[in-house]
Amino acid sequence: MLSGKPTISSGILQNSFDRRTTVIGALQGGVGALLAGRLTWLAVAQNEKYELLAESNRVNLSLIPPRRGWILDRNGHPLASNKADFRVDIIPERVHDLRGTIAELTTLLELDDGQARELADKLKDASGFAPVEIAAGLDWDRFAAISVRLPDLPGVVTQRGFSRYYPTGPCVGHLIGYVGAASREEWEAEDKKPLLITPGFKIGKDGLEKSFDSELRGEPGARRVEVTSNGRIVRDL
Repeated sequence: MLSGKPTISSGILQNSFDRRTTVIGALQGGVGALLAGRLTWLAVAQNEKYELLAESNRVNLSLIPPRRGWILDRNGHPLASNKADFRVDIIPERVHDLRGTIAELTTLLELDDGQARELADKLKDASGFAPVEIAAGLDWDRFAAISVRLPDLPGVVTQRGFSRYYPTGPCVGHLIGYVGAASREEWEAEDKKPLLITPGFKIGKDGLEKSFDSELRGEPGARRVEVTSNGRIVRDL
């Protein structure tokens, strides 16, 4: 006895299956072609761009503070010049025992309680990889005493630079003025220039030092260094 339902031959089923397979295959092929095209574009067309980005992430320039210009009288005698200076910096992320390091430096530098607290606060607010100036204008004996202990003080760095020297002493101090590290307000007022927060760099605070500060600052140098993704210096290049 025949039912009223239409029958579907195996040939029709096979043709329908083949069409679906073709459509799915075409879609997969199209997606694959798009992905291949995108990868080719990234590998070829954007290769130079990403190489430059990788280089900028890997290589950085570290500023070297310039020597400040001299102030001379009308006879060419210096009223303000520079002399060799010894200082101590700390790179916070390299310090293994911050409390112990501060205690040791407090002893070596003969800091009072207020100076020790100020040092601790300064290190607390500092970026981990950026050097923080701890002391400047050290005499050779104190500088040497810290230098020989560096193996026991990870993160502490001794530096030789230049500080301001006034041959005439305080007799014309009100005219010459003085220099000092830039304050946060001064740093922000100059669009947060990196040079202003570089350890060892000073700006004019009063007198002629301030009036002619832009002329006296000089031009900074730089060293090319390899850094990690978070800015930590690995080595000089």
